[in-house]
Amino acid sequence: MKGRLIIAAHFGHRIRWLIVLYILLGIPVSAGPKPDGTVPVNGCMSPDQLTAMIDEIPDEPDPGMPARYLVKRIEWTITAPGEATVEEEVVLEILSERAKHDYGDVRIPFDADHETMTVMCAETRMADGEIIPLMEGADNELVPPDIADCGLPVNRRLRVLSFSGAETGSVIHYGLIRHIRLPEPDDAIARVILLDSILPTINQRIVIRYRDTIPVRWEEFRACPNATIQHANGWIESIWERHDVPAILREWGMPSVYSLGAG
Repeated sequence: MKGRLIIAAHFGHRIRWLIVLYILLGIPVSAGPKPDGTVPVNGCMSPDQLTAMIDEIPDEPDPGMPARYLVKRIEWTITAPGEATVEEEVVLEILSERAKHDYGDVRIPFDADHETMTVMCAETRMADGEIIPLMEGADNELVPPDIADCGLPVNRRLRVLSFSGAETGSVIHYGLIRHIRLPEPDDAIARVILLDSILPTINQRIVIRYRDTIPVRWEEFRACPNATIQHANGWIESIWERHDVPAILREWGMPSVYSLGAG
């Protein structure tokens, strides 16, 4: 029984390193990272926490960048074979008129047959500090346009969050939780997480936690950074935490980053 999680990263103009993580899912003793079996949920930053965090970031964005991630957090909790919970939180600063059109609508793909998604928070913080919650009707589930007319039953969906007030100087903030449950224990949980982005990232945190009874095998491509490993209550947490991560500078003819996991 195994799932595979591929973590790929880029620096500067070209790809510098990749790491591939194979998670071999054995039967955990109990389903949850705490002794009482519950899955920890950090939740979203409060408006006061969001304001304090923004005030601490130097107002020196990379020239020419349309936007930047102030926070990008992804936390995986593997609770059982074929089951996982993923918590994500994003704080995105809009730096140009172009960006408000490109990033004002956040599109989150998911598998409608095996995933459920709950939005924890979704709001826009204006340049003057005003917080605008997501308006009624601005959270929708759609079939992706590229397969909408295929005439076949499909399980791919897009969760679309439309942020009012997105303009230069504003900040988009959202958080969500995915619950993944595959129908058979032998089915693989397969995902790709890119550690970097086409936008610069000020604060990044990626966590993968699992029972210490679940064997994990690593395969590395090129040089890759070491995770911080923590052990507590019979669980293992692998943590990648980075700051001031530069954007991927795309080049003409550059291959897709998703095709590079095979080395």
